[in-house]
Amino acid sequence: MLSPALPFASSTPARRTPPSAAPPAAPPSKTHPPPPPPPRSGVPPSPPATSAPPSRPPLIPAKSHQSGTIESHWNDLPTSFLSAPTSRNVSTTASRSTTPLPPEPSSSSSTEDFSRLLARLFDPSTASTLGVKEKSQLHERILKASITEAQKAELAGVLEKVLEREETAAWGRERVVEFVVRNNGVAGWAGAVRRGVECLCLGQD
Repeated sequence: MLSPALPFASSTPARRTPPSAAPPAAPPSKTHPPPPPPPRSGVPPSPPATSAPPSRPPLIPAKSHQSGTIESHWNDLPTSFLSAPTSRNVSTTASRSTTPLPPEPSSSSSTEDFSRLLARLFDPSTASTLGVKEKSQLHERILKASITEAQKAELAGVLEKVLEREETAAWGRERVVEFVVRNNGVAGWAGAVRRGVECLCLGQD
């Protein structure tokens, strides 16, 4: 029994179809950036980014409208407003500066006058109700005391007026008492002066 006939094989090789080329890639699409997220409550939105500020033009140094030496400033007062010293002010100032001050009492003259007047006050020949011995004791108490020149000058003026009979012994006693009140620590020796003054017998009381 015969087998079925096989198809006739052609000796011509079969033609191969070339592979199809890949389709061209699509151009990239222009996509926009996603919008910023909404701001949270209570937080202000951030300002948009700004570009750099434009450059400033170069500075030109200013020039003064004046030239040369400036004689006066714009806000200086005019010379007509400056008052010149009058002759009255000048004379008053000169008189004040040239007026001599009264001379202070010399320490030597105050001491000499006070010592001389004390010796006269307690002299045995001076009319007084005091005895010679008591006069000597009072005199010694005063000489041993520490007395300032101002105190000597003040009491010397009182003793001189009383001994020269320009004032009474009562007046002199009151002045010595006032002296004791104004000066602290003088009651001991100033009391001797008061005793000598109030015991004078000048025939005026």
